[in-house]
Amino acid sequence: MNIEYRVTDNVLFDPEKNDVLDGIVQRIDDGVFFGQWGRNNDGSPQRIEDSQKRYFKDGRNCVVILDIDQAIYIQENSYITGFKEIDYDRFDEMLNVLPPMRWGSYNCIEIFAMSERWSGCITDFYFHVDNKYFCKRDTLKKSCFVLAKELYEFLGTYKK
Repeated sequence: MNIEYRVTDNVLFDPEKNDVLDGIVQRIDDGVFFGQWGRNNDGSPQRIEDSQKRYFKDGRNCVVILDIDQAIYIQENSYITGFKEIDYDRFDEMLNVLPPMRWGSYNCIEIFAMSERWSGCITDFYFHVDNKYFCKRDTLKKSCFVLAKELYEFLGTYKK
């Protein structure tokens, strides 16, 4: 007997770790929800309620069901950091380890992004201004002009 499942847009999400734990599928014949990857000891698909029970801690459920887009948004934003001053050697090492993305001068700040990503659109950006060097993890959806403005604001030297 062939059992059919429908993939949903929902996932089992751990808000403490900002991590997607499992996809959620629905059995077509009876509408019951299962974890996409979670399995019982006998190898059968695990009902989503049973998957959630594995994450009970201190008498409370520590996971939530979220829309996949919402989960990805939360997860990606958890990777974003503030500016951190680095030295020239670190800047140069990152510039030469992989081909840089968006390498250029923006509002008198040399900026490049790493081509390797942390998650989705999140990567490390590197900055050179006034003989100082910085790094920041942020989204590639943000323009380098906006990142330059943010660095000037961080340094307290932004001028319109």
